[in-house]
Parts: sequence; C-alpha cells; structure tokens
Amino acid sequence: MKKINAFTLMELMIGMIISSIVAVICYSAYSYTIRQYYVYKEEKSKVNEIMGLRMALLSDISAAGTVSCNNKKITIKSDSATIVYVFGDSSITRTINEHTDTFNLNVLQLNSSVISSNPLQDTLISSLSFRAKTKTDTCTFQFNKQYSAATLIKQKGNRYGN
Repeated sequence: MKKINAFTLMELMIGMIISSIVAVICYSAYSYTIRQYYVYKEEKSKVNEIMGLRMALLSDISAAGTVSCNNKKITIKSDSATIVYVFGDSSITRTINEHTDTFNLNVLQLNSSVISSNPLQDTLISSLSFRAKTKTDTCTFQFNKQYSAATLIKQKGNRYGN
C-alpha cells in the first residue's frame, strides 16, 4: 500500500488554533486603532471650531469701525458689512449679510468693557472676553478694540444729540 503525504488531524487543529489567535489579536489592534482615530477626530473637530471662532472674531473686530454690545448680542460695523454675533447658552451664531455660521460652544460668561453708554444706541465696547466650554475643556477668549479719535468724538456727539 502507498503512503499518502497529508496532515494529521492534530496538526490541522493546532494550525486552526494559531490562526484564530492571530485573527483575534489583529481584530483587537484594528478596533483599538479605530477608537483612537474617532477620539482624535472629535478632538480635532472641537479645536477647529474654537480656532475658527477665534479667527473670525479677531478678523472681524480688527477690521471693524465700531463694536457695540446689547445684552448677549455683539454688533460689529465696518465700511463693507455689519456682522452680528449672538451668544446663546449652547452656541454662538455669526451672521453676515445672509450667511450664518454656528459655533457649538457653551458660553459660560460674557464680559465687555464699555467706552460709552447711550440708551438710544448700542453700547460701544473696547474689549470683549468670554469663557466657552467644550465637552472636556474651558477656553477663555479675549479681544480688544482700539478706536480712532474721530470715531470716539462722533460717538460722543451722538450721545449728546449732535
């Protein structure tokens, strides 16, 4: 009788056990990597949102002619446009013309330094600061506006009805 070259049942079982262990290790590593990727993606999304808000406010305030405050609404007027920021409890909206951006941040505290207060007009401010909370961190924002003498004189004239 001829001898047939083949694997024994024991060799096949050992091969299946080893390949199963390797498959479980590979799946665990893949699963861990995917979880880490989604955590990174969520954190990066929040950082991008915070930086987007910071850059928008910084460019809008620096290009503004006047920055005024009325309760939780900041109005930024320049020669080309009027931009309105509304600070809600769970988001900040930025409206310019018909375009609206929404930043999903929880505003904890909004402070502004008043230059002139006029009951007939919005209050002109020189600095704006607020704290906003993400899921994990609290960020502090601080923006300052320096006005020209002409703007301040015009504002003072409007205050006295001139």
